[in-house]
Amino acid sequence: MEAIDRILNKLLVGNYQAALQELLEAEDHFRSVMSKADLWNRCRFFSTLGTTYLGLGQTKKAIETAQTGLGLANGNLFGALGNLEVLYKAYEAQGNYQKAFDYYRSFTATQDSIVQLRNSQEVTRLELENQFQQQRLADSLQLATQNYERELSYQAQINQQKTTRNILIGLGTLAILLSLGLVSRLRYTRRAQAILQEKNRMIESEKEKAQASEQAKHLFLANMSHEIRTPMNAIKGMTDILLRREPQTEQLSYLNAIKESSNSLLVIINDILDMSKIEAGKIDLERIPFSVEQVIQNVQTITQFKAEEKGLLLQTNISENTPAYVQGDPTRLHQVLLNLVGNAIKFTEKGVVTIQLKTGMVEAENKVMAHFCVSDTGVGIGAGRMEKIFETFEQAYSDTSRKFGGTGLGLSISKKLVEIQQGEIWAESQKGKGSKFFFSIPYELSHQAKDSTAIPAAADNHAATLKAIKVLLVEDNQFNAIVAQEELEDAIEEVLVEVAENGVIAVEKVSHTDFDIILMDVQMPVMNGYEATKAIRDLSNGKSQIPIIAMTANVMKEEVERCYEAGMNDFIGKPFDIEDLLSKIKKLLGKS
Repeated sequence: MEAIDRILNKLLVGNYQAALQELLEAEDHFRSVMSKADLWNRCRFFSTLGTTYLGLGQTKKAIETAQTGLGLANGNLFGALGNLEVLYKAYEAQGNYQKAFDYYRSFTATQDSIVQLRNSQEVTRLELENQFQQQRLADSLQLATQNYERELSYQAQINQQKTTRNILIGLGTLAILLSLGLVSRLRYTRRAQAILQEKNRMIESEKEKAQASEQAKHLFLANMSHEIRTPMNAIKGMTDILLRREPQTEQLSYLNAIKESSNSLLVIINDILDMSKIEAGKIDLERIPFSVEQVIQNVQTITQFKAEEKGLLLQTNISENTPAYVQGDPTRLHQVLLNLVGNAIKFTEKGVVTIQLKTGMVEAENKVMAHFCVSDTGVGIGAGRMEKIFETFEQAYSDTSRKFGGTGLGLSISKKLVEIQQGEIWAESQKGKGSKFFFSIPYELSHQAKDSTAIPAAADNHAATLKAIKVLLVEDNQFNAIVAQEELEDAIEEVLVEVAENGVIAVEKVSHTDFDIILMDVQMPVMNGYEATKAIRDLSNGKSQIPIIAMTANVMKEEVERCYEAGMNDFIGKPFDIEDLLSKIKKLLGKS
């Protein structure tokens, strides 16, 4: 134990090489220890050795060592904890984020189990102490009563004349004993209350730890999303640029494959983030006027090309009594419909996919119940699998993801989105005969139309409306800077794009040069996007009002709100859609 503590002190000051030398010299001793009493020391030895390898950048050896220690723990929570921590950090360092996340979940679950074990032991100890005190008080009262009865009997035998005096003495003694009992009981009650307050404090502390664990998970997913979206923006953007450069036929097939794979990966990332936000209760619903029929038409427009590629007929059937406008969240309705229609097209090889809408008024309320049905003539689902299709990461059959792709999150997310809108969702299907997915959502009636509904219309001629604008692109990633510059130059006639590698350079350029608009990355060295935006807004040379669009891979709601708080005018996530970006630029420049 003293040797391991000494080595840990060396690790704290970064002396990994010296620590490794001492650990390797002691390795044979720890590998030969077989008694259960030394289980903790053995497990701690291997977690310490794994930490040392990790500090030296030898992630493979760190993983092998930690897995050995984890195997020796044999279910022991304290022995497993340190080795699980080494495993998730090592896989994270290798870039294997899936395994890193799996071991991170095991690490936090083990921490929770240790806390629960300690709480259970403490509760048991308090209950036993309470029982002991109660028994002790009862024994004291019983003993006092017995002594009193013996005293009365003895005095009666000695002198009958002293009976009255003895009775009075006995009553006084009993009163004293009862007083002492009441005092003892009062002290015990106060002590029990103090123990209960301490227990409540511990429960509150564990609740805070659980919330911190959930926050850590949320931050982990946000960081992973940002780290994946940043290179994804370069991959997707450069692929689109090459596709516009009239590639050779053989190159075209490869580029289309890269684009399709990038889009699939982006869908998976968005699904995981949506599930994280739903589980954390951070989904905020809009309540705006919108047209349900227009949302359905938007979904049909988006999925029409995919259906035609497979030779499918994609049709809609909307009842004539559908209200023109309702109050609700068009974005979440669009997301649910897109998931269901996308699944229907994916699992249908021939035939028809139909989007159906029927509406009916809710009695005694100013609401309309919208009944949706997405049906297909695809592979169908067996009766034995129907109850699992809405569960997280579940698919109807084990070979579904291998044959058709996907994570199994789409239906789970759709179910949760419908339910938080006070609706319900269910399915009917027969194996080999197709499926029908039903969901119903209540909406308030609205007589006020909004300018846009859910999905913006396609952009018009940007080359004419944005011709010769001057753009400052603030981006520290060289590849993403190339993508943004090339996309803008391909889309806008005579556009002039200047690049700044960080916020300090951006503020300097704005101070001495005129720009029409700024595209601002957020996470940058030297000065980040938030600080740069605040510095620009503080300029006194009349340039503080230049429009700024945040263009970042961090798409979590909290980060978007930080962009607006810093003074940015709009936001677009990476990988970005050039039409969406140009639409936002035109809106801010007043050239729509």
